[in-house]
Amino acid sequence: MKKHVRNILFTMLFLFVLSSQTTYGQKLKYGAVAGIDLANWLITNVPDEYNSSIFEGPLISFNINGYVGYRWSERWGNSIEPGYMRKGENRGPKFALHYIQLPVLTDFYLGNRFFLSIGPDLSYMLSAKTNQEGLNNVTDVYDNRFELSGVVGANYVINKDFDIGLRFNHGITCIDKITLTNDNGEITGESKLYNRYIQGFIRFKI
Repeated sequence: MKKHVRNILFTMLFLFVLSSQTTYGQKLKYGAVAGIDLANWLITNVPDEYNSSIFEGPLISFNINGYVGYRWSERWGNSIEPGYMRKGENRGPKFALHYIQLPVLTDFYLGNRFFLSIGPDLSYMLSAKTNQEGLNNVTDVYDNRFELSGVVGANYVINKDFDIGLRFNHGITCIDKITLTNDNGEITGESKLYNRYIQGFIRFKI
């Protein structure tokens, strides 16, 4: 556990220093990001109707992140957004998974107002809780506390101080594996659980 946290912190520091270079003389932007999220899980090897839509049984959640952005040419830039997010789902019992995260994004500008973002998101689960009867803290249930996911999003520049945007995130590494058995206790397969979410956000820049 400590090794994963150390690796994330080292990556954050390295990327911050890298982003602070002054190639092309462009101005570095700092700020904060706040979002409202619809989060749920994709679980493999189960009936299709269970995973039919991210809008079924979502956990209405939020994120609070810092922001460091660097536009190094007319078309291209990079940004990082270290912060906190709550993932999980609310299909029956509610599961709230608390993460620190670090999206590392490449930004492609289609003009002065609109740009697309894509990249990996490194996350580490701090804790997991549920309102399921008889349970509360279920952090130890999950196999993987460290998560790698992919992010794609669209951004609109309102003015020099504010952006708004919409993005989709899907886990690349699963956070849990579930062994499936029949009525006789014989193993019949394995399911994997992945985080995913849709996020609407506002970004403040200085």
